[in-house]
Amino acid sequence: MAKITVDGETYEVNPENNLLQECLSLGMDLPYFCWHPCMGSVGACRQCAVKQYRNAEDRTGMLVMACMTPAADGSIISIGDAQAREFRANVIESLMISHPHDCPVCEEGGECHLQDMTLMSGHNYRRYDKQKVTHNNQYLGPFIGHEMNRCITCYRCVRFYNDYAGGTDLSAQACHHHVYFGRQTDGCLESEFSGNLVEVCPTGVFTDATFSEHYSRKWDLQTAPSICTGCAAGCNTTPGERYGSLRRIVNRYHPGLNGYFLCDRGRFGYDFVNCDARLHGSVSRIGGTVKNLDSDEAHKLLHGLVGARTIGIGSPRAGNEANFALRQLVGSENFYAGMDDTELAIVELALAMARNPAVNTPDIRDMEAADFVLIVGEDVTNTAPRIALALRQTVHNRAVELARAARIPIWQDAAVRELAQHEKTPLYILSGYGTRLDDIAAGCLIDAVPGLLAAAVAIAHGLDNQAPTATEKPGIETAGMVEQIIASLRKAKNPLIITGSGAGSSNLANAAVNIALACAVRNKSATKINFCCLAPEVNSMGLGMLVEEGRRDLDAAFEKMS
Repeated sequence: MAKITVDGETYEVNPENNLLQECLSLGMDLPYFCWHPCMGSVGACRQCAVKQYRNAEDRTGMLVMACMTPAADGSIISIGDAQAREFRANVIESLMISHPHDCPVCEEGGECHLQDMTLMSGHNYRRYDKQKVTHNNQYLGPFIGHEMNRCITCYRCVRFYNDYAGGTDLSAQACHHHVYFGRQTDGCLESEFSGNLVEVCPTGVFTDATFSEHYSRKWDLQTAPSICTGCAAGCNTTPGERYGSLRRIVNRYHPGLNGYFLCDRGRFGYDFVNCDARLHGSVSRIGGTVKNLDSDEAHKLLHGLVGARTIGIGSPRAGNEANFALRQLVGSENFYAGMDDTELAIVELALAMARNPAVNTPDIRDMEAADFVLIVGEDVTNTAPRIALALRQTVHNRAVELARAARIPIWQDAAVRELAQHEKTPLYILSGYGTRLDDIAAGCLIDAVPGLLAAAVAIAHGLDNQAPTATEKPGIETAGMVEQIIASLRKAKNPLIITGSGAGSSNLANAAVNIALACAVRNKSATKINFCCLAPEVNSMGLGMLVEEGRRDLDAAFEKMS
């Protein structure tokens, strides 16, 4: 820990962070725009100016940007210094020169970062009475609205979209007070994480277009903590409803899961909840007669229908409570999983690996800390997009290593990226087709399942000669990549192996397990090997724990009823 002095008070802080982050952690009011805890500092907005003194005798000091200054031991700064306050007030006034006076109609009103920072800086009067710079808005697709006139040029949007999420179709164009953040031409944003622009932007430049269709002020929404049902990643969300209608979903921070970001599926895929065709209660259809039932009638009808030839098929998209109630109704011996044999076998494999003491089931932070990633037979972006976003951060770990060796603070985002250039943490993909992560991969093997299986088995056997051997050897080109992967795995201290049901092969998932176990045998320095088996649906794992051992897939259910 380091000790710093802020306006005469001494505090203990983390010396690896910058002054802005530590001041905010201590609850101090220091305005900022461009800094973000996940994206580091670039010093673009010049809003977090403080006065820093050389020593206790220095009475003059100098203005520094808190986001670009390390929280070094012995630092003496002042947030309330008159010159620093005047500088911050002048900066916010210049940023607001062309900003429209549309707070009463702006959709960001009530949760606008710009409003908070403007009031914090004391700017409440417009002296500028000349013509404002205005921009044309773009069509960015059905999810994101564009109000470019509200921009304050903090660069958060392009830093997230391009540097963090790997997007390529949004950029900063022009210069000076004509800087424009948008696409080259109108069109849908292509990134699976474009919805995060709504929350990353400190103003109302990017808005939630789905929310705009039935807009309510934020203080009129009823909200509650929830979990996303888009995939099995378990991202934390905050849904908001009004008048019985779900209006929007926003991110709810969780350090080990989604952090600050959601994928577009989780953010915008909610409107099915409001569909009129959904069943809102129990309904019976006997012959051609459809009847709505109250709870007592439904209970009597269900128990009257249950017999020796009655089975229950649980759903991986239903909650544990609903699946458990169905199992109780029909009996555990008549309860089947609503999954095919391959998916159920892979879920059971994932559950077995979760119980293995040599294997760690990683969270998002564990994945981001890996020094090697191997994806076996799974399209991560399609199955669990938030994990794909985490893997995009994993490949930058090599840059972090180089920065530490060069004594560059990790939060110096531009400097770290400039130092690393194209150096990346190795990520390899074995897949039946191209995926959205191919652009960051050190190598991609695209082949049919037998070819992928031969490569995966060869990798496991190359790491541990006690692992099973392949019935057929990989081809010449495949063998070269297999050797690359084995060499990288031998060097890795914190490897991550990812598989799932995307390839439709339980044998391929088993081969990935053998790779992880071979790593555990070889890498004695690691306490556990990170292994992630992606489940196909939101509650596949919960349903897998409810079914009894033996054949409990859909085919077995149909066979019993035939």
